[in-house]
Amino acid sequence: MRKELIIFLVALVVLSVTLIFDASITTFIERLKTPVLNTCLEWIMFVEKDIIFYPIVMGLTLFLLLLMKDKNRIAHYLASLAVVIALTFLLKVAVVRPRPTGSPELMQDSFPSGHTTIVFTSLPFFKKTLQIIWFVISCILVLARVFAGLHYLSDVIAGAMLGYFIPMLISSFMNRLMERNKTKKHKRKKTNRERV
Repeated sequence: MRKELIIFLVALVVLSVTLIFDASITTFIERLKTPVLNTCLEWIMFVEKDIIFYPIVMGLTLFLLLLMKDKNRIAHYLASLAVVIALTFLLKVAVVRPRPTGSPELMQDSFPSGHTTIVFTSLPFFKKTLQIIWFVISCILVLARVFAGLHYLSDVIAGAMLGYFIPMLISSFMNRLMERNKTKKHKRKKTNRERV
């Protein structure tokens, strides 16, 4: 748990810095764009369309968790997903931050990045090797959103923090709840045996 706390504090500092320099970072990123990079972004953004992205990420996560044959991980993932989606929506409504591009056809609530929260919600439930692969792919996907002008860097950092840390809290809470229920059942069995 100490490692997670250190990661959280570092992420919080990075988030604070990026919030201060978001406009400068966005301007710098605009200068980096090239025709080749724009073509790559078009392909990535096709995959990231809401109607494609969310079912793929959630379906793939559930499939990989089913392969692990761990019902607790699946239950924790689904509970985490529900909480993360609700928190993301509430933050978008509360913050109402416009997107860097200001594109009128997009939902204008940029903070935090919903795509980022969803993809990072899967991370805590995977084992080490898969976690690293998922993290690398996730970073490519979410940074593409920054390069495409759909989010500020702080939007995706906040989304990553929500998506990664909320599931850890929920899993910890659910594990304690399950442990407490096991202890109560054990005590009841013991009491029933003593009565007989």
